[in-house]
Amino acid sequence: MDIGMKTKIGLGILLVAVAMSAGCTDEKEENNVVIELQESAINAPQTTEVTRGDLEVSLTIDALIGPAIEQLTFEKKGEFSRFCVNLGQEVQAGDVIALSISRATEESIEEKQRELENLKRDYEYERAMLESNIELLNLQVKDLDEKIVFEEKNSPMYNSLSVQTGRCREERKKLELELKQLGETYELELAHLEKQLANLVEKKNGNVIRAPYDGVIVALASVTYGDTIDTELYYAAIADTSVYYARCNYVNQGIVNAMQETVFWMDGKEYPIEYLPMDDKIYAEKKNNKETLYSEFIITEPKGEIEYGDYGKIKLISAVKKDVLLLPANAVMGDETGNYVYMDVEGSRQRVAVKKGSSDGIFVEITEGLQEGDVVYVQE
Repeated sequence: MDIGMKTKIGLGILLVAVAMSAGCTDEKEENNVVIELQESAINAPQTTEVTRGDLEVSLTIDALIGPAIEQLTFEKKGEFSRFCVNLGQEVQAGDVIALSISRATEESIEEKQRELENLKRDYEYERAMLESNIELLNLQVKDLDEKIVFEEKNSPMYNSLSVQTGRCREERKKLELELKQLGETYELELAHLEKQLANLVEKKNGNVIRAPYDGVIVALASVTYGDTIDTELYYAAIADTSVYYARCNYVNQGIVNAMQETVFWMDGKEYPIEYLPMDDKIYAEKKNNKETLYSEFIITEPKGEIEYGDYGKIKLISAVKKDVLLLPANAVMGDETGNYVYMDVEGSRQRVAVKKGSSDGIFVEITEGLQEGDVVYVQE
């Protein structure tokens, strides 16, 4: 799966890719259930009683479960080199995902490497020459020392051999000093060049994409060697499969903050979640590009009951009212005069004005007009 170089990755597409890779496309056995409806013989109208109970006032939004996905780009401009991973590959935090190149930097690296090779070669040659000359002088001094012992002290030959020995010793001392200075100079120049080379290599390797955490590569861009890098575009996407999040249509953070509680609801169970606000820059880009806005909530305790690709609802709970009068929402009607119900009074219908409070979409709170146990008609 490739990322278009002119647009950023749509996370919805990525979720589909991850779901498919996780085996979410397996065929499921169809259950065909036939429900038989029986009509009442007397076709009696439906009624219900006013009851007392707790009412949860909430906003619900459809949501899809997926892993946390992060889109990745280069920090600096340059030229693209290659990807070091494949689509669907598992990576560890810190692994290199993509490399960039800089021709100027690579040329400088090659030049420094040549300088280092030349420095080492010249040093080895000069060191070998000095050591060889020092060894020759050592042999000459040894030979002269052996000869001088057979000569009479202060004789012409003795004095001549003494002068030759002194000159050889002085020349040897000079060469040994040159050898020492050569080594010291070499060490300084070597350290300097190696530092320059290390800085260039660090500069070359600094503009790479690394995995921010352990995960799976779910998207790679269609780019080739030498393509100019655009830091505004994404080149890879990684899924953190240790994290479960619910993705839904965009919800403003202010609305979420105003809520008493926010949960993910699925199959009659509720799971605690944590809102992840969208980065302001990404929000502005998506809005300007007229892209679909979305919100993400981390499911903090999936408990092994939730799988990628599951659908549920985000419940934004603004209040929970205790022990209030409740009626099904379809029992309450309204017109220009206000809200009302038809109450069963000794078998006959009687219109009664009521005032509504909160509603959860199924039940509605009645604040005035009725009492617990009153029987009202339900709209057909």
